[in-house]
Amino acid sequence: MLSTILRRLATAAAAGAILVGATLTMASPATAALPYPTCYGKRTAATFPDGALVYVPAVSSTGSTSCDLRMGNYNNEAVKVLQNAINKCNKPQNWAALVVDGDFGQKTKDYLLWAQEIRGTTVDGTYGPLTRDSLFWPLPSGAGCRQLA
Repeated sequence: MLSTILRRLATAAAAGAILVGATLTMASPATAALPYPTCYGKRTAATFPDGALVYVPAVSSTGSTSCDLRMGNYNNEAVKVLQNAINKCNKPQNWAALVVDGDFGQKTKDYLLWAQEIRGTTVDGTYGPLTRDSLFWPLPSGAGCRQLA
């Protein structure tokens, strides 16, 4: 009788250990990349040999251009910079222009998805460093578009 109870306790302990191990294995990995901070402003990203420069979305407080924009960002200067770049350099000519309103809604996401596909980068509908480097950016002078990379 005592041996039966001990076997059941041992079985229960083993099952508990397996359950705890499985739960820990399913937890998100500690090495997962943290998301970039949200872009809220703009800054000069490149000055070319001919003196031309382009503006890209940036983190207002640090000036970093390694930042993120996604659907749901609204009333945001960086979204306006992205929408302007899509309109002038990264959309099919027969598509209507995006309203440059600083709101990253479904239409901005759809246009960005198209631009990501045509520019050969990750097609996820979010803006980050890979998208920044693949898009073309309008020159303030109106003299065309340039790619950073």
